Amino acid sequence: MQPLPIFLECPCLSRPRRDYEPGNDLDSFSAFSSRLRAIQWLATFKPTGIEKYDGESDPKMWLRTYSIAVRAVCGDNDIMAAYFPVMMGRRARNWLEALPASSINS
Repeated sequence: MQPLPIFLECPCLSRPRRDYEPGNDLDSFSAFSSRLRAIQWLATFKPTGIEKYDGESDPKMWLRTYSIAVRAVCGDNDIMAAYFPVMMGRRARNWLEALPASSINS
């Protein structure tokens, strides 16, 4: 039996989107930098096993689980940041929406 590889190569998930329009507010949250707003992931990118963050569970535990799930499907830190709003509950998304434009870059 051969040992498992330490690193499995994944296709590039963080290439800039060709269809990204900087002025399109519906494409992402304005708090994200233009670099994060332009992130693109594969159509098959679908982390599983994560409940939406509701602001009530332990944030460190939730982030640890989120990080593991995203990395398991070959996501990197940029993908993790760009996908984060999908995993937020309503109150957390309202908080994100209220942040200043381009205030999040990672």
